[in-house]
Amino acid sequence: MMLDDFLARYNAILLIFFAGAAVSIVIGFYWGRRRNLALIREFSQEMETALRPLDQTYTWLGGEIGFRADYQTEGEFSSVEATCTMLPRQSVLYFPIARVITGFDRLYVLFRVQKNIKEEAHILDPWYGKTRGQKIQNRSNLYAEQIQVGPRTFELLFRNSRIATEMKSFLGSLERPDLLKHLAINPDTQTIYLLMVPRPVHVRNYLSHTIRLIRQIT
Repeated sequence: MMLDDFLARYNAILLIFFAGAAVSIVIGFYWGRRRNLALIREFSQEMETALRPLDQTYTWLGGEIGFRADYQTEGEFSSVEATCTMLPRQSVLYFPIARVITGFDRLYVLFRVQKNIKEEAHILDPWYGKTRGQKIQNRSNLYAEQIQVGPRTFELLFRNSRIATEMKSFLGSLERPDLLKHLAINPDTQTIYLLMVPRPVHVRNYLSHTIRLIRQIT
């Protein structure tokens, strides 16, 4: 009799546990999906405000996962390509794993510059550059300098001192420099590449200062 009572209580506890887990997963799915969609909408609006494109095309990546965008512009750059990928907030079970694997939401922005870029330069989050960033092929031909901005340290790679000065000014002008992972000036492809952790308000801030940097170096 005691064994039957124990098994009945055990089964009841298991049932409550699995029911609670199922409810948490469902609530987490809808909350996470809504949160990601709200952030994606805000980021895309901030990009359009900063870039003022003549035309734009969006390709959604699974809805709440992110988007790819092509912006047709005029002035210092002919076009801007962007990819935004979000952490899977809609998946309660996978989200902690994704935090370990990918770490953060990502916004990649590629400016195709009209004017001639002559010198290569980079600003890197050192930890990201060593563990997850793309290898810089020309690193051995560039000067390296450590820059302290608040509590964070960045690595500046450059060949031209004027470009280095402009890059330092760019970094110092950011409201949240800790969101920067990589900024690259690529003369071989005539592009400016930005990788950041997107956050509301700061996407527009980053793009505005990147546009200002492009005007200073071209």
